[in-house]
Amino acid sequence: MTFKKKILVSTMAVSVTASAFAGIPFSEKGLAEKLGLATVASAATVSFSDDTTLKYLTELHDKLAETSGALDKVGAARDLIRTEINKQIDAGNADLVQPLIDKVNAKLSDDITTEEAKTLLQIIRDTVSLNYDPNAASLEELRTDETVRALIQRLAEAASVSTVTMTDFTTFLYGNGSLKGIKGEFESRIEGKSLTALLTIASDSTQRNALIEDSLKAVLDNSSYKFSNVASYYAIDKATLASVYNSVLDAVVSGATPSEITTKKNVIKQAALLVAGAYYELYLAEDDDDDNNSGGGSSSVVVTTPSTADTAVKGLEALKDAIAKATGAEKDKLIAEAVQQAAKAIATLSSLDLSKNVTVANGKASLTVTKAQVEKALADIEAVKKALESAAAGSSSKLPKLIIKINAGTIAVNETNVALEKDLVDLAASNGVSGFDLQISSLSVTVPVGGSFTGAIGFGVKNETPAAGTTGTLTSVSDVYDFSLTVDGKAVSEFDQPIVVKIPLKNASGVDKELLSVAKIVDGKLLFQGGVVEGDTITEPRSSFSSYVVVENKVNFNDVASVQAWAGRQIQVMAAKGAIEGRGQGNFDPKATVTRAEFAAMLVRGLNLDSNSTKENFADVQGTEWFVPFVAAAVEKGIINGRSADLFAPNATITRAEMATMVSRALKFSKDAQLTEDVNTALQSFSDADTIQSSLKEGVAFAAEKGLVVGNNGKFSPSATATRAEAAVIIYRAFNFAE
Repeated sequence: MTFKKKILVSTMAVSVTASAFAGIPFSEKGLAEKLGLATVASAATVSFSDDTTLKYLTELHDKLAETSGALDKVGAARDLIRTEINKQIDAGNADLVQPLIDKVNAKLSDDITTEEAKTLLQIIRDTVSLNYDPNAASLEELRTDETVRALIQRLAEAASVSTVTMTDFTTFLYGNGSLKGIKGEFESRIEGKSLTALLTIASDSTQRNALIEDSLKAVLDNSSYKFSNVASYYAIDKATLASVYNSVLDAVVSGATPSEITTKKNVIKQAALLVAGAYYELYLAEDDDDDNNSGGGSSSVVVTTPSTADTAVKGLEALKDAIAKATGAEKDKLIAEAVQQAAKAIATLSSLDLSKNVTVANGKASLTVTKAQVEKALADIEAVKKALESAAAGSSSKLPKLIIKINAGTIAVNETNVALEKDLVDLAASNGVSGFDLQISSLSVTVPVGGSFTGAIGFGVKNETPAAGTTGTLTSVSDVYDFSLTVDGKAVSEFDQPIVVKIPLKNASGVDKELLSVAKIVDGKLLFQGGVVEGDTITEPRSSFSSYVVVENKVNFNDVASVQAWAGRQIQVMAAKGAIEGRGQGNFDPKATVTRAEFAAMLVRGLNLDSNSTKENFADVQGTEWFVPFVAAAVEKGIINGRSADLFAPNATITRAEMATMVSRALKFSKDAQLTEDVNTALQSFSDADTIQSSLKEGVAFAAEKGLVVGNNGKFSPSATATRAEAAVIIYRAFNFAE
């Protein structure tokens, strides 16, 4: 077997035990999200009766012990898993194992008790952990636990199966004697396959599912396994085990912030890869004398899983011939699969954990990101792109924008500075990187590359709890964040491209999340900027920097009762975001018409399309008029045109067709929406479609097809003017638009 093939086999085999026990394939996101680990302890004093399992666990433990710090890293992962699941056990959270309880209760005369439910969760926790933890001591502890033994005995007796021991269970997983177990059944099914076939399996969830289901079925159908007989009696099938397994693993990160989730997964991933490396060296490396004979072995454990780039490239190579031979819908499907594989690999390669490089001095954290830290990732990404282009010419254009994620980890101090060196920024620009996503604790800030962001970039952030009076009577749900930026050492407060900030929310229970807005603090006043809430964060692009805080902004108008049923909520939400404003004295004036300048302002504010550097040369869009920057931004981005070469007509009322077209163009620009190809079909439901101006038909067709605007009595009425309430509804729909 070749070196690369054995690496792949070891990776697949070491992940199959827990995966098959769960009844699901190993995750496409890698081992990190599907592993449980427990503390590694010496097995020397354990008097365990299952010699095969004891030998297997002891050898893995001893191999890990040869690498400095390996056991500590595995132990850290174990502590994380057990601590979080123990919280669920202490809380008596039976929901995690409810699918199993339901199956068992259907057969038992006396239902599972609360204490037995806790014990069942403990068994699941420990057995899943043991799949990746070379720890015979923990297995012996589980085997001799009286509450566990009592529950297993009860279940076995009800199933009319003689006592099922932990030896029976480990035989089910690992095999013993002539019985292969799930691990052995899976290995026997992939051992003779070519490298290309294995890589194809690794990238194809359907084939992986089939192999694991086949391996699991071989064991479940074999009455020589006592555990299989018990599982069969209670009808514990793949779906049941998968549901419980996912619930238990999800509980490890439940309630955590995005940054904390990343940290937890990294702890687990590091330990998992060490175990996989030990497995490879013990059980596969001895056959590796054909293409990796270095004349003397190393006693250290190495991470031997294939690199993300290598796996992706080989997977794309495996698809190349199939794509070349396919036609029509089948070819489109294969190309889409290739793009998906490449995108997943690039997402992994572009995420860099540099938390160990963060230094803290005098209450300030600092991180300098260098070219050397990123260039390997960029080279790997380029290799994946080339493989995709080779497999399917032109498909690389379908990949999402390349953003390099820099994870600085959880930082205890309230001031952080991140420096991106000039040669790094230059390298990124030449490799098509659109930005750097700086992840600092729970805060995420995406700094673009190019334009005014050329040269050494310095980003700084300070955060603190809002002082009394900062938000007046409004409820604050975040810290106050003070952002700063330098380019080549010079402070910059306004940019030609927006910096996207994702601010973590706190103490947000009980507030109306749809009314949350990022507020800019200027001279003690709040200027509402908007923002899209996603879970426990709010995202807002900024073209200038200042101090910001997130607040619940409840705006109520006195005169919206007549439109409350169909526009009331939309008016309130967009007013909270600062996209629309009233007309004084607490009134919105919902039935008044909308001017071209007013709608441009609503759209630019609602979709964050403003720009600090935009100028406009229309004779009637000059000077200090309030609408100048909004009209200029809309014209620059191709959202609206003038009524002539020299005149914009800002105070003319906007027509329904113009409004629909502006929204469509704005979404194409801001959210990369794909406009309608078959315009006539999209407009066929309107009896007056022929009266729509030809230059506006495409925009109207998209807006109508996506439900952004609607007709009335079979007509679109393209030349009719729109009311302020109608405009608010359309802006609300555009704000929440998703393909």
